[in-house]
Amino acid sequence: MMIVSDIVTLQERGKYQGILGAMVGLGNALGPLIASAFTLHTTWRGLFYLLAPLIMVTVAGSWIFLPSNMPKLNLKETISKIDFLGLFWGTAAVILLLIPISSGGHAGTPWDSPQVIAMLVVGGVCLLAFLFSEWKLASLPMMPLSIFRKPSVAAMLAQSFLLGACYYSYLYFIPLYYQNVRGRTPLIAACLQLPLVFAQSSFSTMSGLYMSRFNRYGEIIWGGFGIWTVGAGLLTLADEHTHIGLICFFLVLVGFGTGMVFQPTLVALQAHCPKAQRAVIVSNRNFLRSSGGAVGLAVSSAILGNVLKGALPQRLHYVAQSTFAAPDLSTFSAADQTAIKSAYASASRAVFIWCVPCVGACFLLCSLIKDGGLQRKEEKEAALPQTREEKTPRHSVGDEEKCPSAEEPVETDARSKDPGVNVSHSANSTDVSPKPSALSLKSESSR
Repeated sequence: MMIVSDIVTLQERGKYQGILGAMVGLGNALGPLIASAFTLHTTWRGLFYLLAPLIMVTVAGSWIFLPSNMPKLNLKETISKIDFLGLFWGTAAVILLLIPISSGGHAGTPWDSPQVIAMLVVGGVCLLAFLFSEWKLASLPMMPLSIFRKPSVAAMLAQSFLLGACYYSYLYFIPLYYQNVRGRTPLIAACLQLPLVFAQSSFSTMSGLYMSRFNRYGEIIWGGFGIWTVGAGLLTLADEHTHIGLICFFLVLVGFGTGMVFQPTLVALQAHCPKAQRAVIVSNRNFLRSSGGAVGLAVSSAILGNVLKGALPQRLHYVAQSTFAAPDLSTFSAADQTAIKSAYASASRAVFIWCVPCVGACFLLCSLIKDGGLQRKEEKEAALPQTREEKTPRHSVGDEEKCPSAEEPVETDARSKDPGVNVSHSANSTDVSPKPSALSLKSESSR
């Protein structure tokens, strides 16, 4: 994303970022399919074995095709500018907050347990220390708080966090719904998720082309979060009896909305920031989206586990220990099978419900985003002298010799062909006088 920001103009960036968003969607489509195939036929570790050669191919392609023109930097000076303190406090805060959120409420770690409370408190302190470090201590902060001063930028960064929380929750828990509630295999569940990712890929590309064509992004972001909110609301209707085709239609709406905001929000963020801050904006946007995804998965897991335990009959509470995988239902009676499916349906529905206010908040935050186009004011002013220079006609040396100045004599009258007449034009007057002949000069000299 940073490379695209460096080598592509802001006007064309929407098109290329849209293509990148489409590739992300295709990866989200292929990943579950490959992982489920490994799980069914070999082992779930097979996907991780596949990652190493893919990374090697990516590194080789980057080495061959990407130009290397990095400036020479002082290693000691560069290392001294790294925000190690902010990195430490930020990492500690994320870890200490996510662990209790994801494990709280389960067997052995209730919400009022000393471990959960202690980790939440220490994690909150680390978060405050991180913010103070970025505000006062870091010479080159990894998250400069000044980027939050503009309402448009702050709104889009908040949208990135909430977007990650909802998007990754859908990617993770929709296949679980198909498996635990509808009884589908992992491979079929991955196939039934394709409407979401294919809709995301197609609309990501089209949204990028729209921004490059019209130099606008406001209506794209408004429409994307609006459609996503509608799709998220309809998805809460899914239970153990909802038709699969109807659920796929809901996922198409969610995919449309996701594709319209996944990359356009990044282009809009860059349009609101000077060129020197765009790399920082890209990195912080990706960090917040990933952090939102981690928080979203942790919260969704906690919701799923607690609702599942509460929805199961007392005699089946032990089933809630396997939150993410339903037990073999063939070993249960028909009544217990119905109760387990209904409990998993209620738990999945609770996850879908919590995603609705997150997406709705993103839609409301659109009111703070001002669409100023894809070219900043200072960039327009910097481009004006170059445009004027290009419009100024340029002559070659030969042309300059052929173009007379105002003070040079110009023959414009037939009398100029007469050697006895001197016709000279200047800028202000015309001098017409007879030239003395050679005979008159000779007679004058003899006298």
